[in-house]
Amino acid sequence: MTVWVLLLLTCVAAAGALKAPESGFLFTSPKLLQAGTSERFCVTLFNLPGPGRNVTLSLSSKAGTRPWSTTVELIPDTVDADGDHCFDLDVPRSVPPFRGYLDLRIANAAGLRLSDGSKVSIKAFTLVTLVQTDKPKYRPGDKVLIRVISLRYDLTPLIENIPEVWVTTPDNIRIAQWRDIKTTGGLIQLEVQLTEEPPLGTWTIHVRTYEGQLRSSSRRETHRFVVEEYVLPTFEVDVKRPTSVLDGEKTVTVDVCAKYTFGQPLIEATVTVNVTGGFDLEYVSDTLTTDETGCASSDLIVDDLFRDFRTSPATINVTVEEFGTGLSQSETSSLRKEFFSSASASVPDNAQLFIKPGLPYYGRLHIKDRDGSSFRK
Repeated sequence: MTVWVLLLLTCVAAAGALKAPESGFLFTSPKLLQAGTSERFCVTLFNLPGPGRNVTLSLSSKAGTRPWSTTVELIPDTVDADGDHCFDLDVPRSVPPFRGYLDLRIANAAGLRLSDGSKVSIKAFTLVTLVQTDKPKYRPGDKVLIRVISLRYDLTPLIENIPEVWVTTPDNIRIAQWRDIKTTGGLIQLEVQLTEEPPLGTWTIHVRTYEGQLRSSSRRETHRFVVEEYVLPTFEVDVKRPTSVLDGEKTVTVDVCAKYTFGQPLIEATVTVNVTGGFDLEYVSDTLTTDETGCASSDLIVDDLFRDFRTSPATINVTVEEFGTGLSQSETSSLRKEFFSSASASVPDNAQLFIKPGLPYYGRLHIKDRDGSSFRK
């Protein structure tokens, strides 16, 4: 009798050990959802056999409210009862930021129903629209080339039509417009031909894009360019002067050279050198004429440059006027007084690039004075 009792207890224990565990799942979701994108979700099944398994995921503002987006995904029969399955859910652009609620439901053909929910953060849909012209200023009769591209939050182009682009004059008169423009790789290229007598001033390019899925939700980007009558400079001016003077120096030399854009020197041009200090007081004014090389030099007395304000910088304005035409160009720079000598040091390209701890470093330095000459002190 003792033997039979032990066998019976063993059979009962074995039957209890073979009892099937309950079904369940593990849901994996991003912590932050980006509006206007498709997010990836996964479920890991536990003892949930097929066939006829499906998963339903909804995104809403909170539990029990109308969902913003819903997806129903059939779990293939090839996925085991303890397998994994991943799927996507579209997050609309119009979803408000901050907080949302995910509702997950899993069912199979045998009538098993499992559900769970979780709060999630939502980041608002962001769209960066870049508007560019081929140059900032145009003359009458020029052609204005326009480029527009819209970028998502991850800087990838938005491949969809741009609702509207239009151009207005300084008087806010619309002179060109395009609607529902098809993009090429997210980019559109437009052009506006200016007349020979267009309104002068600042023109504006307007671009309207959809911010959400509703066409009423839009935003506008602008870009400005200038239309004016201007003449390209026929000559260039190069001014060489020190940026500072040391205490004790008597004179400062300002070298001025002018040449035409095709390389020839500007001969017999009038060069005016004006030096002003604090409160725009004029200290020094010198008038010169360029020689056959197109250059002229002016020696300025330091005591005259810093007459009243010894610590504030002086302003040097150089104007070159072409003989016969009256065309002129100006260059402005500042000059300050220093009471200590300074120099700059640079490492040659062939110097040792690395320092090893505990070992000496051998190298050379190029030390130059403030005027660029070798420092000999």
